[in-house]
Amino acid sequence: MLDSQTGGLPISYEHGEAEKVPITDKLIYESDIGAFNSKIGFITNASSTLHSLKYDFEEGSPGRIEIERRLMIFRLYQGESIDAGKKGGESRQIPPFWTRYDKTKSSLENSITVDRRPYFTRYLYPSYNKRYIAERDAYNKYCWSHYGRSFQSVLDCEERNTAEEKTVANYYKYSFFIFASSPMNNLSKYMESFFIHLSQSKKKANREFDYSELFSKRTFKPRPNAIKKMGELYIKYNSAKKALRLAPQEIKKDIWHIIDETISDSLEISSNSEELGNLAVAMIIENHRTSSFAWTVFGNYIVENLGKRYGRQIDVLIRDDYGDVDFLFDTFRRKRIMV
Repeated sequence: MLDSQTGGLPISYEHGEAEKVPITDKLIYESDIGAFNSKIGFITNASSTLHSLKYDFEEGSPGRIEIERRLMIFRLYQGESIDAGKKGGESRQIPPFWTRYDKTKSSLENSITVDRRPYFTRYLYPSYNKRYIAERDAYNKYCWSHYGRSFQSVLDCEERNTAEEKTVANYYKYSFFIFASSPMNNLSKYMESFFIHLSQSKKKANREFDYSELFSKRTFKPRPNAIKKMGELYIKYNSAKKALRLAPQEIKKDIWHIIDETISDSLEISSNSEELGNLAVAMIIENHRTSSFAWTVFGNYIVENLGKRYGRQIDVLIRDDYGDVDFLFDTFRRKRIMV
């Protein structure tokens, strides 16, 4: 982040001033309403696009010089858009040829047209992420059908043939996203690699952990029919959560209502909380994807079973800078607690 700093003086410009009047609730409301539907979001996104694009041009090149000039002007547009909401002047419009591809324009002009978005914006807007996934999916299908391997493997390959090189070049040329090594794109890719590593570490820990240690008794054997019914309950719970997201506000239930309903339904499987806790653990052993369901709905029962098995005393990990246990990029120490 420090290396990404730019020098120079702050950008300033002549702007209008709002009339000096006593502040009232009515004026505050009017000022807020005046800022609705402003172009500030579009202007900021367009400016972010240019910030990314400039890293595809060498310093001192005509493209880089023009991009940096336009970035200064975009700062003017941003300020004027904000000022307009405060009745501090009118905002000028971005020249249309800055944001639209036109084959009659020069190749330089088209190369810096703001009609795409930086890669990192896929994490800001769901619609952008959906578009990114659709693009990758299309190229993935093409690569499997033409080269017999995934698009990612083609990207990772250092010795591509002519056809594969053309596919990769077309992807970067025609994608809606800009993959230049800009600070935000680099930060985004760094975080991606971090979370991939985190996910792999978590999966490894889950695979290696002996979940039978969470049963109230080591000898517990789940009834096959009970496990099947718990699976049906898991499906019903997930369906209820999905309906929760889609339901109109006036009839929407909260998640705790769904959990209570699920616990109530589970009594048809067993009226014994100890067995329900054990069945929840057995579900995790059978399918790790059910772990969130098991802990959310039956977590209290699982903890209660731990107390029964280990005499109400268990060892847990507490974050401690001087601890002797390293896990997921942090240090912990063991502490015995009552449950």
